[in-house]
Amino acid sequence: MTQSQEPPIRRIRHGRVLWTVIGLLCLGGSFFKPLSLFAEVQPHLCILYLITGLLSIRRPAARLHGSIWVFIGLAHLVILGPFLLPKETEQGPHNSDTGITVMVYNQHANNTRFDLSVPMISEALPDILIICEANNHLLDRLTHLHPHYPTRLEAGRWTRSTLFQSSGTILWSRFPASDSAIIPLENAHVQIIRACLDTGRNTIEVVAAHPPSPRSFKGWSQQRLVLRDIGSHLTGEYPTLLAGDLNTTVHSAVFRALEQSTRLRSTSRQQGLRSTWPAFLFPAGIGIDHILTSPDIRCSKLQTFPSAGSDHRPIVATLHLPTTAQAKGASPTP
Repeated sequence: MTQSQEPPIRRIRHGRVLWTVIGLLCLGGSFFKPLSLFAEVQPHLCILYLITGLLSIRRPAARLHGSIWVFIGLAHLVILGPFLLPKETEQGPHNSDTGITVMVYNQHANNTRFDLSVPMISEALPDILIICEANNHLLDRLTHLHPHYPTRLEAGRWTRSTLFQSSGTILWSRFPASDSAIIPLENAHVQIIRACLDTGRNTIEVVAAHPPSPRSFKGWSQQRLVLRDIGSHLTGEYPTLLAGDLNTTVHSAVFRALEQSTRLRSTSRQQGLRSTWPAFLFPAGIGIDHILTSPDIRCSKLQTFPSAGSDHRPIVATLHLPTTAQAKGASPTP
């Protein structure tokens, strides 16, 4: 073997080792919070590791790494199983005529395509509307919906004179609120909205949240704090749903910890994964916009809508509430 051949071979070996390490880190991201960012693109990695593993396992020089890559791909597949093969299960009797619709939409603070977003929201007209990164320019164009939404709550106030510095979350509902609060999370410098809504037959607790994006170490740390602290602000007295742009996927350790601490479950477990970000990669993007519910709420439909100028696609869930007797026994939080 000549010296000119050695460096390429060495680089190939180093590349195989690096690809193996990345795969193991991505698996660890589903179980260890410090590694959670590695798990965000798990569906894509599952396919890539299965392909590279099956191609490499046939070559004697790469057989060991190929076997490891196939194992990593299969391990990702096992983790994704509950979302690839969702089960819509009945948790008990439900009121057949109490299906409600919930929309979650990150409008993006810099989105000026109101000619797309306003008609989209007006046409969908969900019972509960949650918009992240809403700005006053959008809200000024949604005033015609005020009669439909008597309950209108806003968190993260902004100045009316600027568009590009706005970043607020709103929760609008056609159901009256018996109790509501804007809760500041001091460690993360964000606010969440909590409201107890009277649907006529049931009272449900709704929480809207938008943790910071983990694009920097500070944002990643604050996101973990928000998702860690949300559970402490749920009363657990009523059937509960938590919704918003949570800036993480169902595969990450921080999301799994959120489900465990709140005893809520993602609607993706009943209806499958939905790609919401980035919108231009649909349907190959990742799902970071979520609706989680207590086990006594059944999701019969989960769909995505056009992005309407945002980098996120909205999601709309049709939820069926438990009967009054069952709701009294609901306790989603420890």
